[in-house]
Amino acid sequence: MFPTPPNSNKPNSTELSDTEAQKKGNRPSIFHQPSAVWAISFACMVSFMGIGLVDPILPAISRELNSTPSQTMLLFTSYLLVTSAAMFFAGFISSRLGVKRTLTVGLALIVLSATLAGTAGSVDAIIGFRAGWGLGNALFISTALAAIVGAASGGSGQAIILYEAALGVDLAVGPLVGGALGSISWRMPFFGTAALMTIGLAAIIALLPKPTNTATKASLWVGSCTCFHLGARGAALDPQVRAPPGTFDQLCHVCRVPHHYGNWSPQLADTCWHSRRGRIVSRRSQHCTH
Repeated sequence: MFPTPPNSNKPNSTELSDTEAQKKGNRPSIFHQPSAVWAISFACMVSFMGIGLVDPILPAISRELNSTPSQTMLLFTSYLLVTSAAMFFAGFISSRLGVKRTLTVGLALIVLSATLAGTAGSVDAIIGFRAGWGLGNALFISTALAAIVGAASGGSGQAIILYEAALGVDLAVGPLVGGALGSISWRMPFFGTAALMTIGLAAIIALLPKPTNTATKASLWVGSCTCFHLGARGAALDPQVRAPPGTFDQLCHVCRVPHHYGNWSPQLADTCWHSRRGRIVSRRSQHCTH
């Protein structure tokens, strides 16, 4: 047995605990964030409010506009379907417009669509404006998380917590706001959302700084669209190549509809997905070698 040298470089438990305590003490609080983070979080809350906002006013819309049950439910379907489909192209668009421009374009589409939906005189017009609302929502929410992570202090963990908290609060408050404003008129929830989104748009334009670095342009590959149309069942199940939350996770239910009814070939869908997966793995391996 040899005694431990006095100048050993191995840190003891006291030093480790002091270091950890120092790191925890220097870590910024989740509530001490730049103004841009709070502006994006507020816009996220209002953005997801559009999902449950129309739920309380569906009976009033059906009664006053003499719409059928199928037309009434299309107010949900047009919004969610366009949101899901547009997420495939959101990365392609944001890599060319930039994060701030993509956010502002998405919010501007939401403001315009919500305002026009409030002034519409037929349920078909509201369905179309809800589709435009979904397009703006897809451009915004697919870029908002990256913007929060880039602007937040304290690491990506705290930024993701703020993002998820904003979505959770919004999904819970949306039907309440829709019911409160819908008691005045079924048009008021649309105008209320447009007003809140205008505030969020102005805050992002004023507070979110322009990025200093140039983002890598994403490629628009037709296979991504084909996977969507063919019902790529492997897209949400492959454990080695996972898409970000909000893309395949939200599209999984929509993608399986045509495959469930037998309109598309499952072999062709699997071939398309594995071809896309091979290209992703190849690009990652080339990046690692360089």
